[in-house]
Amino acid sequence: MMRKIIILSIFILCALLLFIPTKEKLLEVFNVTDGPNIIAKGTHGQTLTIDVSFGDQELEQWLESLSAPYPLLLLDTDWINRSPTIIQLIQEKKIATGLLGKNSTYYESNLQALEEDIAVYEKHFGVKPLWFRTKDQLFPSDMRQVLWQEQINMLGSSKVWTNDKLPMLVKGDIITALMHKEERMSFKKIDELRAKYTFSSIEETIFGYDVKEKKFP
Repeated sequence: MMRKIIILSIFILCALLLFIPTKEKLLEVFNVTDGPNIIAKGTHGQTLTIDVSFGDQELEQWLESLSAPYPLLLLDTDWINRSPTIIQLIQEKKIATGLLGKNSTYYESNLQALEEDIAVYEKHFGVKPLWFRTKDQLFPSDMRQVLWQEQINMLGSSKVWTNDKLPMLVKGDIITALMHKEERMSFKKIDELRAKYTFSSIEETIFGYDVKEKKFP
């Protein structure tokens, strides 16, 4: 009898171990595609992303007043280097971020520049970006291979918001608002859009659920 109980206990333990997610299994969740492909639309809800290469005090004040659910901020490396105070605020509020590259032509025959951009992000955030987007949302073949090897997802969008009219969104939309020196959306309009729609995290829009990260000291 005791022997049967021991054998049954061992069997149950082995079964439980098979279903405990390992680090490798968790990482597979972030391989959104089975190859170096671009994510431009999800299947659940909507996600607001903001391309940031310009902004200081006004942007900082807006981020201070921002409440969850937060947009996904795609950050330019030059802006990252000159904005340590805002970067600290973003980290304190746990606002999701990714890396915003230059126009795709900037990396032609110069993929080292892409590696350097990734290194800048990693220096400030302590990890490589999970999401990457070029400014023109074009991803040359060589770039796709590098990002795939780095386990960084390429993120496009289904809509780029370029005027003051509030866009109409449908399920799965990934919308981009621009925050550049030469072209940027007002915070007032962004707030109006956030009031009109209930936005989800990028993971929830793609997978249908939200990914929570537990940080240990």
